[in-house]
Amino acid sequence: MKKFVMEEFKKKYPKQKAFIMSSATGEWVDELVDFLIDTYSKEPVPAWEEDETKEELKLYDLKDKKDPKSFTLKYLWNFMFECHGQRIEQIVRMTDFENKEAVLRVYDVLEKQWIWESWNHSSKKH
Repeated sequence: MKKFVMEEFKKKYPKQKAFIMSSATGEWVDELVDFLIDTYSKEPVPAWEEDETKEELKLYDLKDKKDPKSFTLKYLWNFMFECHGQRIEQIVRMTDFENKEAVLRVYDVLEKQWIWESWNHSSKKH
């Protein structure tokens, strides 16, 4: 379906750059970010007149990102932990916790990203 949609778009708008992307899976998001940065970051920065009321211009390097699979794990109490990280939070937001298979998928991700191993290691300290 994606191929068909892209072909139809290219027929109608042959000179336009197009991306089919998914916020859920992250497919093509990096390519779009790279395209936007490469295309629009080369524009000249506007020259500000000397004005004390203007804030200093801040520049951000959007290509300097953290690993989406990185995470932090914090022991709360009574063998309860708090985990933060881009990928694991994305998985949890998309999960229907009423669906047993979906919950098992979360456990699978915890294991694949070494979060489960980190939890086991942390729980032995307490």
